[in-house]
Amino acid sequence: MLWHWTTRRHAAHGSSGDVAVTAFLAHLEKVGLEGAGPELAAWHNATRTVDWQALGALADGNPGIATRLLRLASTAPTGRVPPASNMKEAFKRLGPGRVFETAAMTLTRKMFLEGEVAGGGEPGELWRHGVAAGILLRCLTDRMWGSSSLPPGEAFLLGLVHDLGLAAQCVVLGEEKWRAVLEAWRGGPATICVAESEQTGAAHPEIGARILQQWGVGPEVTDPVTLHHELPMEKDARGDLTYLLRMADWVCGREGLGFADVGVSEAVAYRECQTFWELAPEEMRQAATDAATELAWLERLGFVSHLHLRLVFAAQT
Repeated sequence: MLWHWTTRRHAAHGSSGDVAVTAFLAHLEKVGLEGAGPELAAWHNATRTVDWQALGALADGNPGIATRLLRLASTAPTGRVPPASNMKEAFKRLGPGRVFETAAMTLTRKMFLEGEVAGGGEPGELWRHGVAAGILLRCLTDRMWGSSSLPPGEAFLLGLVHDLGLAAQCVVLGEEKWRAVLEAWRGGPATICVAESEQTGAAHPEIGARILQQWGVGPEVTDPVTLHHELPMEKDARGDLTYLLRMADWVCGREGLGFADVGVSEAVAYRECQTFWELAPEEMRQAATDAATELAWLERLGFVSHLHLRLVFAAQT
């Protein structure tokens, strides 16, 4: 799995990621997706302030998202409910967070797919991993901090886009060079971020954060994205959103939610995860259970597929 951490020097902002950022944005423009990123930022900003008028206008401008919202509002994890007849009713049933999550999944799917296809990977695996990490991160923050601790949709967005830079790297490098990066990582002690930096001058956390900044997403999301492959330095880091993102990323990687096997043994892939396991909050087990239930529901709805759910988070001995 494409999963590891790097050190702070690889997360620093600078000019090294300009080529990758520019190339990815140019590719999105070439395939007609140049508006998807700014639209994602517009949904995020309207959701953070719970601006229903702005959210309604965004839904009116995207019939595909509006259809998905109506469908989601007419279902529940336990079965169907009376159909929602209009967007106002759908908004009322779903709430701002769920409305945003549905829009964000729709807007990011094609952008992730573009990178994965270019890199010769399994289409959708990075995006599915992002969906799983986003839902688990939201469940975890709700368990630890309460549902009102973050603006609606923020935890989900952070999990969803934390590996956007990997999709960009796939586009920039192409299949042959991207596979070379994976081979370099498999064959030596370097992290995936080090292997990326040797090829493009920047690692995917930096690249992803800078793309999000270009679209208008604020530091509340871009800062944790930049740091999500760094090891926590102290035990009190468990109260930090970046730490919780790392935990969600780890659990999803451990349980196979996204990331096809790239030939790295579990022993190697998780050697450094023990630091995270030792600091794992007690609430993680229940959050993982909540996330698995929700992901299974979305899978039944056809919003995501091939998740191969097995979120158990059993204690290691």
